[in-house]
Amino acid sequence: MRVLLISAIISLAVGGLNVATRTMQMAMTKTNNANAAINNQSNAASQADEKPPAISAAEKKVAEAAQRDRWVGLAAKILLLLYVLITAAVAASSVWNNRTSNDLRAAEGVLNDLQKEKIRTDAATKTEIETQRVREDASADLTKAKADLTTEQTKLAEEQRKTADAQRAADEARLALQKHVKDVAARQKNRHLRDEQRARLLDTLRRGPKAKVLVFWNGDEETRDFAEELNSLLIDAGWQTLITEAPNDMPQDRGMWIAYKQSAFAPANLLHNALTRAGFNFRFFASSDSPIFDETIVLGVALRT
Repeated sequence: MRVLLISAIISLAVGGLNVATRTMQMAMTKTNNANAAINNQSNAASQADEKPPAISAAEKKVAEAAQRDRWVGLAAKILLLLYVLITAAVAASSVWNNRTSNDLRAAEGVLNDLQKEKIRTDAATKTEIETQRVREDASADLTKAKADLTTEQTKLAEEQRKTADAQRAADEARLALQKHVKDVAARQKNRHLRDEQRARLLDTLRRGPKAKVLVFWNGDEETRDFAEELNSLLIDAGWQTLITEAPNDMPQDRGMWIAYKQSAFAPANLLHNALTRAGFNFRFFASSDSPIFDETIVLGVALRT
């Protein structure tokens, strides 16, 4: 649109310049014709007689007016030329301004794109920084959580160890109590040879070396009954026995024992091993020759332990 407007202004300026030029040419032509007519009249009159002073003055004024008209025409041409130059300068300035505006808009577009890119870059950088901060916080929280978990696991392991120790101690105490109860029950229960025990003892004692045995009991009725049962076992196995009760002034004892003379170690050892394998606990020791008993082996039965 601006280009069309500038073209129209230039066309009008050129057209105006042509019209002014033609007008000045026509005025100069008329002036020249008038001057020529005056000169012709002057020449004709001079031939007749000399010009009067009034005519000479009028001719001088006409010549001066023609001179001024020429200067005015020249000034008009100069002004018109200046007008054309100014109009062209304005048009060129408008074109330059238009181009500059286009460059400015392009530069503004580039600047706008750069600003948008900077905003995106800043946003991405800020997001990355925030993400990194969140990651670091999460890592710190995870590390703390792991440390807390390790601490709690250590505490739990310690509590489990204490619980296991307490359970083990309780189990040991329970087993000890059960054993104690069994021992007490066994002690409270009358000692007796079961059929299978008696059969194994008979088989062992019949096949080994034999000796004379004194079955010696010191205690209550249960003690006497078990001593008589052992005495019957030895008799059935082919051993010579004598059963007797301890004197009344002899102090009470507990448990069972086997005392032997050195000459009877083999049968005494056989008897001790057989009774031990059967589940009975007998103290076993050598004894010097007794001036009271002639028997080589003494099997003592006292109160239950």
